[in-house]
Amino acid sequence: MSEETLTQTLESRGLDTSGTAQERVARLEELDRTCTVPATGKKIVIPPISDARLAKLVYVRLDPRCLGVETCVDIPLNIPNVGTDYTRSVHASVSLDVCTPVISYRFETCSQDILLFDNSIDIRKDYRLSDLFTLRASVKKSTGDDSYTVGLGLKAQVSADSSPLIDSMLVEDFQIPIPGCADFVLPGKGSLLELAKSTGNVLSSAAVRFFMKTLKLDTVLTEGTCEDLDLTPPACPWTIDVTNYLPASLMDKVTCVMTSDCLGITCCKDVPLQLPRMQKPLFLYLPFSFVFSPCDNMKVSLAFGSFTKEEELLNYEFGEFCG
Repeated sequence: MSEETLTQTLESRGLDTSGTAQERVARLEELDRTCTVPATGKKIVIPPISDARLAKLVYVRLDPRCLGVETCVDIPLNIPNVGTDYTRSVHASVSLDVCTPVISYRFETCSQDILLFDNSIDIRKDYRLSDLFTLRASVKKSTGDDSYTVGLGLKAQVSADSSPLIDSMLVEDFQIPIPGCADFVLPGKGSLLELAKSTGNVLSSAAVRFFMKTLKLDTVLTEGTCEDLDLTPPACPWTIDVTNYLPASLMDKVTCVMTSDCLGITCCKDVPLQLPRMQKPLFLYLPFSFVFSPCDNMKVSLAFGSFTKEEELLNYEFGEFCG
């Protein structure tokens, strides 16, 4: 970074701006490798990367609350016949959610979550993101431990059959303390029954929402009822009676109308959730739709909950035809 940026960064972090450039960078790096556990005030320091080549390519920064590690990796690229070396910076991180049992691994815009319901866990996984990148993750915890031992690695190459530019663990054996959040530590193995027993055999809606969020069911089901949606049939020159195409068991449970542009259908199904030991049901609904756009490259748009998929059946470029 430039002298000006370095000075501004040091000032914003409350650090001394005096000394040589090397001393000031070392001061900043030391702070980035240090975090403080809020509940205990304990300081945790992650040591510098011992591998000299890797240390020049990777910058490591701890979450100030000790809930994760973020890395910035400079991947060296040599372009043939140009004679110049380039670098491409990418970001990879591992973090623990403060009040839900989830560890998240991220690489740029890609992410992978690992649920941590069990008291004992030992996972090592490679997530192949593409032919060029593989994210490596490790999580370990034994019964009675007050922290998770995590690792983060990266493999990068310019093609599937080329030698890796980087193939190393960036962070190893980093201890992430389990946060002191009352909602985080679940009894037993984290089952709904165990949770209900611990709350006087009553399972609250808040507890069910917690499990739905943890399992990402909240991305499919929405709290409320289909009455919250505007399912008034539009005035279209044609109609599609979707009910006739539904299984008999669903005909009186799904509401469908044509979309406002008359090019598709939108449907909704109420999903009231009434589990044993719940005081009252949790009302949920599932929206889904299908739209066909003949004037937009014959595009088909599908939606299921918050998930969407679009596909163009006809791609046309000037001078070419692709089907």
